[in-house]
Amino acid sequence: MTIGDFDPAALWLAAGLALGIAELLVPGVFLVFLAIAAGVTALTVWALPDLPAGLQLADFALWMSCAW
Repeated sequence: MTIGDFDPAALWLAAGLALGIAELLVPGVFLVFLAIAAGVTALTVWALPDLPAGLQLADFALWMSCAW
């Protein structure tokens, strides 16, 4: 499943990198957990490329809940 010409795993990885950079610019120790969750979701989507978008969001929410 691709979104346009982009692989969903690449989009999750880009989101994780953007959140990591935002954490460096505005330290608050919260965005780093979002960045880690997006990175783990990117690995999940890379391993399971046919994962529907709803399950991708559920995976991201699961990893975010582990950060709390």
